[in-house]
Amino acid sequence: MIRPKYKNITIDGISIQYAKFRKNRSIRITIAENGIVKVTYPYGVQDCEMIKFVETKISWIKKSIGKINVKEKLSSKPKLKKKELDSLKSLIDFYVYKYMNLMETEIFDVKIRKMKTEWGNCNYIKRILTFNSYLYYMSESFIETIVVHEVAHMHVHNHSKSFYNLIYRYLPDYKTRMKEGKMVSLR
Repeated sequence: MIRPKYKNITIDGISIQYAKFRKNRSIRITIAENGIVKVTYPYGVQDCEMIKFVETKISWIKKSIGKINVKEKLSSKPKLKKKELDSLKSLIDFYVYKYMNLMETEIFDVKIRKMKTEWGNCNYIKRILTFNSYLYYMSESFIETIVVHEVAHMHVHNHSKSFYNLIYRYLPDYKTRMKEGKMVSLR
C-alpha cells in the first residue's frame, strides 16, 4: 500500500497534516480520534487551492475536534467484576426476551464480552446475540436500543430501510437514543 508523505501547516491555530495522494478524486479531510487533522488531495489540485478549501471548512474542523475531546473513553474504565457483569446480563436478557417475543423470533444464546468497535453483534445463522460489556456504563434506554437493533437483525440481516422501519415500529425515538453512543469512545 502506498502511503502519502505528509507535510505540516497551521491554519487558524490548528495543525494540519497534508499530502497529495494519487487515489484521491477530491480533497478529503479526516480527523482521527486523537484529534489529528489530515488532508489528502489529488495531484491535479494546487496547494493554494487545498488551503483555500480547508479555510472554508475550518469551523467544521474545530467543531469536530471539540466533539472528539468531549468523548469519554470507556476503555479506561476498570474491568467489570462478576457481579457487575451478571447485573448487565440480566438486564440484557430481560430486553432480549421481551423483544424476541414481540418480534416473534427465536434466539438461542446471549453473550457479553469486551468489544472495541461495536455495541452488539448478531449471528442470525446460529441465532446468537453478543453484547459489549461496556454497555454497563450506558443508560438503560441505550441498552434497550442496542438490544432492539440486534434482535431486529434476526429478521433483516442488513441496515436497509426495512430494517430501520422494523426498529422504528418498536422504538420511535431510536435516533435520539443512539446519540448517547456517539458521546463515548470504545477504544
